[in-house]
Amino acid sequence: MVGKGVLVLVVLAAIAHSAAAVMLGRRVEARLEAIRAVGYPVSVGELAGPPVADDQNAAVLYREIFRTLPASGGSFGGQTSDPSAPRPVILAWAPEPSAAAQRDAVVLGDYMDSERRAQEPELYEQARRAVARYPEIPPLAVQAVARPRCRFPMNWDDAAGALFPHLERMHSLARFLAAKAVLDARESRMPEAAQAVTLTFQVSESLRGGPSLIGYLPDQITLYGQLVRVDGVRIGAAALREVSEWGDIAEEDARRLADVLAEIDLHPGFASAIAGERAMGIWAFDVLRREGVGELASPGRHRASALLRLAATYPWRPLLYADQLAYLDLMNRDLAASERRSLREALSEFAAVDQDAQELPRYAVLSRILLPEYGRARMNVERAHAALAGSRALLGLIVYRQRFGAYPESLAELRQRLGWEVPDDPFSEKPLAYRRDGAGFLVYSVGPDMKDDSGRPTEDLRRRIGAGVLLRDRRSGATTPAPEAIKRAAEPGAEPGDDTGAGDFIWRRVRRP
Repeated sequence: MVGKGVLVLVVLAAIAHSAAAVMLGRRVEARLEAIRAVGYPVSVGELAGPPVADDQNAAVLYREIFRTLPASGGSFGGQTSDPSAPRPVILAWAPEPSAAAQRDAVVLGDYMDSERRAQEPELYEQARRAVARYPEIPPLAVQAVARPRCRFPMNWDDAAGALFPHLERMHSLARFLAAKAVLDARESRMPEAAQAVTLTFQVSESLRGGPSLIGYLPDQITLYGQLVRVDGVRIGAAALREVSEWGDIAEEDARRLADVLAEIDLHPGFASAIAGERAMGIWAFDVLRREGVGELASPGRHRASALLRLAATYPWRPLLYADQLAYLDLMNRDLAASERRSLREALSEFAAVDQDAQELPRYAVLSRILLPEYGRARMNVERAHAALAGSRALLGLIVYRQRFGAYPESLAELRQRLGWEVPDDPFSEKPLAYRRDGAGFLVYSVGPDMKDDSGRPTEDLRRRIGAGVLLRDRRSGATTPAPEAIKRAAEPGAEPGDDTGAGDFIWRRVRRP
């Protein structure tokens, strides 16, 4: 009797288990179908997108640039450390740069560090020669940005093991063009400088259709794929700031650049990248159900043991479905938050998702692993939007002074007298702060602390002395720090960083009598 009772309980438990698996599995399928119905990807294969004809694809021309581009060398994430092992075929799109190209990349990085440039005058001549060795790059970049699409081939079949070799090269190309812009301006070739700055922004915009947020770069570094585009915007803004210190950009060139900046909107790409990350998460759940933990940890390289496959495919299947439902719910909320135009609303919703993720049931193991914190990434997006707003204001003020001989009393006059639009500060969600400063001006965003510090720059700007807080004598090229600049060397090769402390993002002109 006892044996029969145990058997009945086992049978009932198996029926309940199977029923729960079927019910939860159908709920998962319904959620995936709802995602698919609104046009978002639910599989890794869908991230590849439709093919693009070679004559319409900017990536084909970028490949030609990558063959000679000054860039860093090194391995990629997921690549074996064995130097004798063949490189994956996909890395043909980012060939290992020559030793000379790697040296030139270091020189240009050093030259764009304003403090190092001031301490090492010989960097100017070294950088000038380095740029001159690659005359084919700017014309090819002009042709590339004129093409309507840009799609690099990807090894999406490897899913989490996919490589993104083009990201580091596109980042290097933006830095090369920014350095060329500053050198052109220093040598009084302002039309060429304006074109190089414009190309810096346009090259970064070629990544706007990228479906992934995370990609792998040399030396096993993980970087946000869409945020390579974001960083390119900030590189372009920093170059424009320096170019404008060396001379005035002609109105025609300034308007052309302003039109390019007006077309840049980073929010849709950020949301699409989160949708791409969700597709990668769906892949992870599918692999765990089919193959087990071993296959998930090493996609395409190691088979899971029979025991692991059994553990993943039968006893824990209902819990895995429940885990996936929790993951999809939270990712849907993250995606909705990413589509918020208001930074404050987006950060509040991201924080709520993060809090709920911390309180997930213990069985939601994979959700805990896969769910990132998107609030910081969104802050980086808004830093770039602030740079775009400040750059458009800077260009308008340059043109206004050329037209009327002095800077305006308010930014509203740019629109009234020039028809020049300046977007609001993404951090305050109000117009950028502006005031006349003697014969010059001060315009600023309140920055990531979202507080108005009356134009006192962030520590990051003060640390980087050259970022908009220099007083430059245009006749001699000599520079002296503005009063708020701190005389402390920046880290070599550093980009405008992740300073979240007090202070504002400023653009300043100080004109001596």
